[in-house]
Amino acid sequence: MPTTEIRIDPDIELMLSDLSETLRPRRLILFNDDEHDMLEVIVQIIRARNAAGKPCTAEEAKAIMLEAHTRGEALVMGGPVEPLRRARETLESIELRCDIVD
Repeated sequence: MPTTEIRIDPDIELMLSDLSETLRPRRLILFNDDEHDMLEVIVQIIRARNAAGKPCTAEEAKAIMLEAHTRGEALVMGGPVEPLRRARETLESIELRCDIVD
């Protein structure tokens, strides 16, 4: 039986590659901070999660803050890069240190 070769337009292939990269799950990590008080960090985590469309409770935000405080870093949230960027911008707006990682 003969095989049929399927060719994908290079522009479409590039768009699919970009989409795949954008949707690839990542993690937003918050690092320990000695400049802000704990309540301020909790409030900012809540704002960041809301900005990303993944709201959290004050108790969840407190747990994230305490983990960053005691272990040096904590997972704020995971998911596609665009919501993580919005959350990162919110955290960085008060100069909290954070990073998006694979």
